[in-house]
Amino acid sequence: MASKQTVKAAVVCHKGCVRSNNEDNFFFNGNYMSLNNMNEGAVIEHSFNSKCQLYGVFDGMGGGDWGERASALAAQSIQSVYMSMKSGDVEKLLNDYALKTNARIVEDGRSHQVDTQGTTMAVVLLRGDECHVANVGDSRVYLLRDHRIKQLSMDHSIVGDLVRQGLLTAEQARKSPKNNVITQYLGMPDGERPSQLMYYVKTALQPGDRLMLCSDGLCDLMSNAAIEEHLATIESPKSCARHLVMTALELGGKDNTTCIILDYGAFKPRLPLPAQTAGMFPGVVEQVDVARPAAAKPAQKDKPSWFTTSLTKQAADKAEKSAPAPKKTEDTDTSLL
Repeated sequence: MASKQTVKAAVVCHKGCVRSNNEDNFFFNGNYMSLNNMNEGAVIEHSFNSKCQLYGVFDGMGGGDWGERASALAAQSIQSVYMSMKSGDVEKLLNDYALKTNARIVEDGRSHQVDTQGTTMAVVLLRGDECHVANVGDSRVYLLRDHRIKQLSMDHSIVGDLVRQGLLTAEQARKSPKNNVITQYLGMPDGERPSQLMYYVKTALQPGDRLMLCSDGLCDLMSNAAIEEHLATIESPKSCARHLVMTALELGGKDNTTCIILDYGAFKPRLPLPAQTAGMFPGVVEQVDVARPAAAKPAQKDKPSWFTTSLTKQAADKAEKSAPAPKKTEDTDTSLL
């Protein structure tokens, strides 16, 4: 039987340097951003000892605030998985969540006469040393083991298909003008949705492993080699996430960027490669403060009340003991849980 390992975790979310709104959201083992606070971004770190843990990154798409609505709905809806993740078939649990959330986003868009509204998802569910990974779209999950990275998720995108066919390298795909065209997402109408919407893979973790979940605002601007160098050489999950996000901002910050780092047991970094040490971590990294989400504000009239739900820090503090029912504000629409 695998020994119990503490998971040190951190998330950093930033709207970037170009866009006026933040369509990224996340689920941090019981915490996520309400719609009203998404533009403020977030930085959270915590250590968890519970056997079962849940993390996710969601990158919304759509004009106006429709992408924000989709990613907020996906983050809020995954509470159903969080409350029932201790038992049962994990793949079925995640697939049911993906299909139900897909239908809810479609219905939300239809009720507001929106042509395109959707979000990606990249989810990691930990159950002991089991690491269950599920994704839709091009938000990614990486595993760092022995200081080498491996992508666990599968890109649902035009260039991702070309990479799997051997017609493009990963670096060519990253630099392609079509690298942001995804082929699957949560919010696909029935006539367009494939029979297999979600990709799923399960792997066993080893003490010292590091996981990263991110939106394409990070991996579009940084090569796998650059991501690996950061992940392998920075000890603290919070510092690593901050350095990765701020490096993306230094490279232009053209998109919203979210990064979650998870250390399974004690992580031992290696020394930076000599050729990459100089200027690897710009001084601006520690000068920019990424805001933590404030308390949920009252719902605006044109936004449904379920978007104002945001778990308190107390939920995160207690998460290592159990997976408690998420705390809800008085105006939460429980029919969506």
